[in-house]
Amino acid sequence: MRILALDPASTTGFACRTPQGLRYGAWDCHTDGKHQNLGTMMLRLEVRLERVFKAYPDIRVVMFERVVRATYNFAPIYGALSGEILKFCNRHGIASDSVSPAEWRKSIGLKGKQVAGKDSGPQTYVPFLVEKLHVPRTEIFNPKGKVKPGMEDAMAACGILLHAETLYGYSG
Repeated sequence: MRILALDPASTTGFACRTPQGLRYGAWDCHTDGKHQNLGTMMLRLEVRLERVFKAYPDIRVVMFERVVRATYNFAPIYGALSGEILKFCNRHGIASDSVSPAEWRKSIGLKGKQVAGKDSGPQTYVPFLVEKLHVPRTEIFNPKGKVKPGMEDAMAACGILLHAETLYGYSG
Protein backbone atom coordinates (compact mmCIF):
# COMPACT_ATOMS: atom_id res chain seq x y z
CA MET A 1 0.00 0.00 0.00
CA ARG A 2 1.30 3.43 -0.97
CA ILE A 3 1.11 6.25 1.57
CA LEU A 4 0.12 9.79 0.65
CA ALA A 5 1.11 12.18 3.42
CA LEU A 6 -0.64 15.56 3.53
CA ASP A 7 -0.24 18.80 5.44
CA PRO A 8 -3.61 20.43 4.66
CA ALA A 9 -3.60 24.20 4.31
CA SER A 10 -4.27 26.76 1.60
CA THR A 11 -0.89 25.52 0.35
CA THR A 12 -1.17 21.78 1.01
CA GLY A 13 2.10 19.91 1.39
CA PHE A 14 2.21 16.38 -0.01
CA ALA A 15 4.68 13.50 -0.04
CA CYS A 16 4.47 10.04 -1.58
CA ARG A 17 6.92 7.39 -2.74
CA THR A 18 6.50 6.36 -6.37
CA PRO A 19 8.47 3.94 -8.54
CA GLN A 20 10.53 6.99 -9.55
CA GLY A 21 11.36 7.80 -5.90
CA LEU A 22 10.15 10.29 -3.33
CA ARG A 23 7.72 12.86 -4.72
CA TYR A 24 6.94 15.92 -2.64
CA GLY A 25 5.74 19.43 -3.11
CA ALA A 26 2.89 21.77 -2.37
CA TRP A 27 -0.49 22.16 -4.02
CA ASP A 28 -1.51 25.80 -4.13
CA CYS A 29 -5.21 25.88 -3.32
CA HIS A 30 -5.38 29.67 -2.98
CA THR A 31 -8.02 31.56 -4.86
CA ASP A 32 -7.61 34.81 -6.71
CA GLY A 33 -8.47 37.99 -4.92
CA LYS A 34 -8.30 39.24 -1.39
CA HIS A 35 -10.76 36.81 0.20
CA GLN A 36 -10.41 33.05 0.22
CA ASN A 37 -13.30 31.14 -1.29
CA LEU A 38 -13.45 27.87 0.64
CA GLY A 39 -15.53 26.13 -1.99
CA THR A 40 -12.96 26.84 -4.70
CA MET A 41 -10.10 25.79 -2.43
CA MET A 42 -11.84 22.50 -1.66
CA LEU A 43 -12.46 21.82 -5.36
CA ARG A 44 -8.80 22.49 -6.20
CA LEU A 45 -7.72 20.08 -3.50
CA GLU A 46 -10.20 17.44 -4.66
CA VAL A 47 -8.90 17.64 -8.25
CA ARG A 48 -5.37 16.97 -7.01
CA LEU A 49 -6.51 14.09 -4.83
CA GLU A 50 -8.35 12.57 -7.80
CA ARG A 51 -5.16 12.70 -9.90
CA VAL A 52 -3.19 10.88 -7.20
CA PHE A 53 -5.95 8.31 -6.68
CA LYS A 54 -6.15 7.57 -10.43
CA ALA A 55 -2.38 7.08 -10.62
CA TYR A 56 -2.15 5.10 -7.36
CA PRO A 57 -5.49 3.56 -6.34
CA ASP A 58 -3.80 1.62 -3.51
CA ILE A 59 -3.10 4.70 -1.37
CA ARG A 60 -3.56 5.27 2.33
CA VAL A 61 -3.82 8.92 3.39
CA VAL A 62 -2.08 10.16 6.52
CA MET A 63 -2.54 13.83 7.28
CA PHE A 64 -1.29 16.41 9.70
CA GLU A 65 -3.60 16.96 12.64
CA ARG A 66 -3.29 20.64 13.34
CA VAL A 67 -4.21 22.07 16.72
CA VAL A 68 -5.96 25.31 15.85
CA ARG A 69 -7.34 27.84 18.28
CA ALA A 70 -10.79 29.10 17.35
CA THR A 71 -9.54 32.67 17.28
CA TYR A 72 -7.20 32.01 14.34
CA ASN A 73 -8.49 32.98 10.91
CA PHE A 74 -7.03 29.73 9.63
CA ALA A 75 -9.40 27.44 11.61
CA PRO A 76 -12.24 27.44 9.03
CA ILE A 77 -9.82 26.83 6.14
CA TYR A 78 -8.08 23.93 7.90
CA GLY A 79 -11.40 22.43 8.97
CA ALA A 80 -12.84 22.63 5.45
CA LEU A 81 -9.75 21.16 3.76
CA SER A 82 -9.39 18.37 6.33
CA GLY A 83 -13.08 17.59 5.91
CA GLU A 84 -12.66 17.51 2.13
CA ILE A 85 -9.80 15.03 2.46
CA LEU A 86 -11.81 12.78 4.79
CA LYS A 87 -14.86 12.99 2.52
CA PHE A 88 -12.73 12.07 -0.50
CA CYS A 89 -11.19 9.11 1.35
CA ASN A 90 -14.60 7.90 2.53
CA ARG A 91 -16.11 8.18 -0.96
CA HIS A 92 -13.28 6.11 -2.49
CA GLY A 93 -12.85 3.62 0.37
CA ILE A 94 -9.36 4.92 1.16
CA ALA A 95 -7.95 4.32 4.64
CA SER A 96 -7.06 7.58 6.36
CA ASP A 97 -5.37 8.61 9.57
CA SER A 98 -4.18 11.79 11.19
CA VAL A 99 -1.04 12.41 13.19
CA SER A 100 -0.13 15.18 15.60
CA PRO A 101 2.98 17.30 15.08
CA ALA A 102 4.56 15.99 18.28
CA GLU A 103 3.92 12.38 17.23
CA TRP A 104 5.55 12.54 13.78
CA ARG A 105 8.44 14.71 14.95
CA LYS A 106 9.27 12.33 17.80
CA SER A 107 8.94 9.30 15.51
CA ILE A 108 11.52 10.55 13.00
CA GLY A 109 14.06 11.58 15.64
CA LEU A 110 13.39 15.30 16.00
CA LYS A 111 12.50 15.31 19.69
CA GLY A 112 15.02 17.40 21.59
CA LYS A 113 16.76 18.84 18.53
CA GLN A 114 16.98 22.62 18.59
CA VAL A 115 17.90 25.34 16.14
CA ALA A 116 18.26 28.92 17.40
CA GLY A 117 16.89 27.82 20.77
CA LYS A 118 13.60 26.59 19.31
CA ASP A 119 12.41 23.00 19.39
CA SER A 120 10.87 21.19 16.40
CA GLY A 121 9.44 24.14 14.47
CA PRO A 122 10.01 24.60 10.74
CA GLN A 123 13.43 26.10 11.39
CA THR A 124 14.33 22.70 12.91
CA TYR A 125 12.45 20.13 10.85
CA VAL A 126 13.09 21.58 7.37
CA PRO A 127 16.93 21.38 7.52
CA PHE A 128 16.70 18.06 9.42
CA LEU A 129 14.54 16.47 6.71
CA VAL A 130 16.58 17.93 3.85
CA GLU A 131 19.61 16.16 5.31
CA LYS A 132 17.80 12.93 6.27
CA LEU A 133 16.14 12.53 2.85
CA HIS A 134 19.18 13.74 0.86
CA VAL A 135 17.06 16.42 -0.80
CA PRO A 136 19.09 18.97 -2.79
CA ARG A 137 19.16 22.17 -0.72
CA THR A 138 18.48 24.22 -3.86
CA GLU A 139 15.04 22.59 -4.17
CA ILE A 140 14.03 23.81 -0.71
CA PHE A 141 16.02 26.98 -0.01
CA ASN A 142 16.46 30.11 -2.11
CA PRO A 143 19.95 31.62 -2.62
CA LYS A 144 19.52 33.70 0.56
CA GLY A 145 18.89 30.56 2.64
CA LYS A 146 15.17 31.16 3.14
CA VAL A 147 12.69 28.33 2.62
CA LYS A 148 10.96 28.60 -0.76
CA PRO A 149 7.17 29.08 -0.81
CA GLY A 150 5.34 25.82 -0.12
CA MET A 151 8.45 23.85 0.79
CA GLU A 152 7.84 24.14 4.54
CA ASP A 153 4.52 22.36 3.94
CA ALA A 154 6.19 19.81 1.64
CA MET A 155 8.84 19.00 4.24
CA ALA A 156 6.15 18.59 6.93
CA ALA A 157 4.43 16.10 4.62
CA CYS A 158 7.76 14.28 4.17
CA GLY A 159 8.07 14.02 7.96
CA ILE A 160 4.55 12.64 8.18
CA LEU A 161 5.40 10.14 5.43
CA LEU A 162 8.49 8.91 7.29
CA HIS A 163 6.40 8.48 10.44
CA ALA A 164 3.64 6.62 8.56
CA GLU A 165 6.21 4.30 6.99
CA THR A 166 7.32 3.27 10.49
CA LEU A 167 3.69 2.41 11.31
CA TYR A 168 2.54 0.80 8.07
CA GLY A 169 5.77 -0.20 6.35
CA TYR A 170 7.80 1.33 3.57
CA SER A 171 5.54 2.67 0.82
CA GLY A 172 7.88 2.52 -2.18
